[in-house]
Amino acid sequence: MSQWQTVCRGSFDFYYVFGLFRFAVIVHQIYKRYYEGKTQDQRFAMYGQGAMLLNQVALEVIKQSDL
Repeated sequence: MSQWQTVCRGSFDFYYVFGLFRFAVIVHQIYKRYYEGKTQDQRFAMYGQGAMLLNQVALEVIKQSDL
């Protein structure tokens, strides 16, 4: 792999992980509202696990990249 490909790959991984983190925060905020009873929509009951899954995916990307 050339130096340019390595730099591009690292940059992509950074932005991918950053996007996953931002999405996980949004999902967790929605779950927190459900957990505290501020919304009653049952679709949000599984959002806590969804946030954890997004975090796990981000950690796997970090482990496999040069981040």
